[in-house]
Amino acid sequence: MRKLFLRLIVVAVVISFVASFALIGCKDGTTTETTEETTEEETTEEVLTLLFANDKGWSPNVAGISPFSEEALGIAVESAAYNDPAEFQALMKQGLTSDSGPDFLNWWSGYRLQDVVDLDVLVDLSDIWKKHIDAGEYDPSVAEGFKMSDGKYYGSLYLSMFWTVLYNKHTFDELNLEEPQTWEEFINVCDTIKASGVPPIDSYIEGKWYSLAWFEEILIRTDPALYEGVCDYSIKYSDPRVIDALKTWTDMIEKGYFPEELQIPIADLFKNFVTGDAPMLLIGDWAIGNIEALDFVQGVDFDAFVVPMINPEAEKTVIFETAPIVIGKKSPHLEETLALFDWWLSPEAQTNWTKTWPGATVNKKATVADQPVFNKFKEIGLLSGEYRYINRFYENSPVPVVEYALDKFVEIMLNPDKLEEALADIDTFIEAQ
Repeated sequence: MRKLFLRLIVVAVVISFVASFALIGCKDGTTTETTEETTEEETTEEVLTLLFANDKGWSPNVAGISPFSEEALGIAVESAAYNDPAEFQALMKQGLTSDSGPDFLNWWSGYRLQDVVDLDVLVDLSDIWKKHIDAGEYDPSVAEGFKMSDGKYYGSLYLSMFWTVLYNKHTFDELNLEEPQTWEEFINVCDTIKASGVPPIDSYIEGKWYSLAWFEEILIRTDPALYEGVCDYSIKYSDPRVIDALKTWTDMIEKGYFPEELQIPIADLFKNFVTGDAPMLLIGDWAIGNIEALDFVQGVDFDAFVVPMINPEAEKTVIFETAPIVIGKKSPHLEETLALFDWWLSPEAQTNWTKTWPGATVNKKATVADQPVFNKFKEIGLLSGEYRYINRFYENSPVPVVEYALDKFVEIMLNPDKLEEALADIDTFIEAQ
């Protein structure tokens, strides 16, 4: 039954995950816990174990929430993680049509979620979202990436990550720099670091995905509506307003604000940040764990700031990267899984989740774990609705367009004089679809 499906989908996974996945299949969803003897008779308690399939490799963090869900609901969570996102996507689309698939899994928001919704295999979670939004726990923009073309919500919040600039405090201290509050101050910080002999802003192009970072950031700091218009193609990439805005990006490239060597592995991206060879990094706060793994301590060795507005009259926004949980209509324990995610969005669960996952929560009534970067987010209003959350480009446009555009953004990073040509190429690609 379930075990058979699990055997089919773990072929590309490391042996340890194969073993844990097969074990779940044998359990048939329940475990028996023996409590300490309080009377002469032994007492046992049944705990339902739900299987969470994911491609994030963060099983310990997910397992960490299990004691809280067991106490609140009598439901445990066990995780099986996969290493290859592309293979994970293919296998899970297959699994969602099976009666023996996982109870729930992570996915991507926006257009990448729409592709799965179109298969008619996911549960509508609108009622759960309405309950928690109406209770004042979430700003409605939090769930926008899970709202699909039919107006319904198909994802529950798993991870919420803000794109800000992480900066090396040692470099800032040595050069007597402070966190910039205006775009002019940000450029002054860049010029000062550049004059010290290193490129101020960390970057790389391996895998091409990171090429979206300054494309989207420059547009939302100029005019968020311009960025959103490009994403839904109500505004062409070659629109003069887009070109004018992105000339700020190409000017930064030409001034040498980014490293010359960009074809590096992501491990070197973080290493260059830690060593001060490129002391500012625009990235989602998920990267904090990667940086701390290099013995760099937040609040001591590094901190964060939001990129200042280029146009101070524009709406305050921030790029918001979300990883939703989705639940298949054939989830083996559908009722219990829905109950888990109603609880998961609650202030209680989100408070406990921040103790497990080293990140923030956007539940306004939850308490964020005491970490310097997330304390900063709280102070500046990032967690309380003072900024509108805008989906990352990767999830905010149709998948074929994103994949093609990322290649063109890499071209711009390597040849900034090709800006207009690259943008026109994206228009041509879209119109040919």
